[in-house]
Amino acid sequence: MKHQQIKRNISILMIIACAFLVTAGICEARGKKGEWKLPPHYPDGFDGYGCLMSIDKEKVVIDDSQKPLSPELTYHTPEGNNMPVELITPNSLVGYMIDKSNQIVSIWLVLETCDKQ
Repeated sequence: MKHQQIKRNISILMIIACAFLVTAGICEARGKKGEWKLPPHYPDGFDGYGCLMSIDKEKVVIDDSQKPLSPELTYHTPEGNNMPVELITPNSLVGYMIDKSNQIVSIWLVLETCDKQ
């Protein structure tokens, strides 16, 4: 009897631990402001983030994944909102927001470089 209760308690603890790990993994998908020291005008979270590898008028490559750009794309830096899109540079860590069409509507500079310091 005692052995079965110990086994049941271990099973319950394993289920709780697995649920916690799954929840933590899901929550991590969206970059949050607390992960970096960001200016107050930045959003509290991004739809995604990563290393910007290349950009042209129609698409951007972030972490080896190509994403479409909205024609209304805006660029934001710690210095201010709505900066010239021409200032976006490859190899910078960026956060981004997407619209209902899954196009990136805004890019937010997080760090000047993706290189590990």
